[in-house]
Amino acid sequence: MVDYEKKALEAIGRVSTLTYPGTEGKIKGIIEDRVAFGKGVGFVGGREYVGVVDLIDYEGEKSIRFGYYRVLMMVSSIGAVKLHTLPASTV
Repeated sequence: MVDYEKKALEAIGRVSTLTYPGTEGKIKGIIEDRVAFGKGVGFVGGREYVGVVDLIDYEGEKSIRFGYYRVLMMVSSIGAVKLHTLPASTV
């Protein structure tokens, strides 16, 4: 059995790319820390979810990203969805 919270934590140290809307471009950063919490069941299709909060360093600016991973049926992998990213200085 896969521990999806532990699997979500494997992203620490990896590169994260933030794409701005329109023609504003992209920036790359490093996921410095992550909190993964509780596997819950979603409303649509009964899929399971693991919530995450990331601390990311985008070219010297710390940012916080909120998101979740959807546990894929019958597969030992997870698919990520990012909900919101904002500068840590504004939180």
